[in-house]
Amino acid sequence: MRVSSEVGVELVDQLANEAAAGHLVSSSKKAVVLNYANFLEFGEWLRVPIDAEIYRALVAHEVAHVVAAHNFQISKPTIQAHEYIAYVTMFATLNATRRELVLSKFSGDGFETEQQMNTTIYLCDPMRFGAEAYRHYVKKGKDVDFLHSILSGDVLTN
Repeated sequence: MRVSSEVGVELVDQLANEAAAGHLVSSSKKAVVLNYANFLEFGEWLRVPIDAEIYRALVAHEVAHVVAAHNFQISKPTIQAHEYIAYVTMFATLNATRRELVLSKFSGDGFETEQQMNTTIYLCDPMRFGAEAYRHYVKKGKDVDFLHSILSGDVLTN
């Protein structure tokens, strides 16, 4: 993947959606993330207590959205396309012990089909979607070709 310009990340004291810890600003392809002190107020994220490593994972997730936004070859990628890439990146940045702890908080064995990776599943439980996406990615042998298929619009388009 490539980024043709700087990856912008803005740290803020609060977001309009108080339940969110970060988001992509599509128009500017920039990530907006709560600062660490305000993120700590969530108490836990990914069903584990927040610390610097969990914060790094949050930032990695949001930066992955920015990088993906610069690399999508279709004009309107789906939520699940964006989130699959962002969650795989996020889980990959966690150390193995922490990753296993977080994954243990979410039941599942990874998505079996593309149809399971849908907007409804994501909206009902975004973190579980992320855990299942990462498990799917690992099950596929950390298949970079699948990530390229997402970016090209060959999969996760409806």
